[in-house]
Amino acid sequence: MGKRKLSFGSLDEAADEIRRLRDGGYQPLVKWNLSECCEHLDKTMQAGMTGSIKPLPWVLRATVFRAMTEAIMAIGRMPGGAPAPPEIAPQEHAEDEPAVIDACLATLDRAAAFQDPLPTHMFSTGMNARKWKRLMCVHAAHHLGNLQPKQG
Repeated sequence: MGKRKLSFGSLDEAADEIRRLRDGGYQPLVKWNLSECCEHLDKTMQAGMTGSIKPLPWVLRATVFRAMTEAIMAIGRMPGGAPAPPEIAPQEHAEDEPAVIDACLATLDRAAAFQDPLPTHMFSTGMNARKWKRLMCVHAAHHLGNLQPKQG
């Protein structure tokens, strides 16, 4: 069974998918479970809203990583296989932890309401709140696509 191809038009849609997986059950297709995906998404969104992660050097953010980020947003898909930076990597969760999932849902609500100015983005120049929300939708689809909802 391959990864699901999800696409979210809003952060609210990503939150709805998290609730569906939490409430209906799922089968992980890769290493991370729902809590691990949620913790990673939560940390990533918080870093985007606070600027808490040191950005890459400007020349990389303005060239290679900006082009890559723009392409990801345009095609709506994110490549897999790259390890998450330590600051946004989740802890290992043997089982789903409701508090971790709830924290992610709360951060999704805050992110959906977030307005410019956006702090300096860790990977790209030219980022504003609208683009950042699009990137966060693609990022959520990337990770939640690795969780197959249970049937029936």
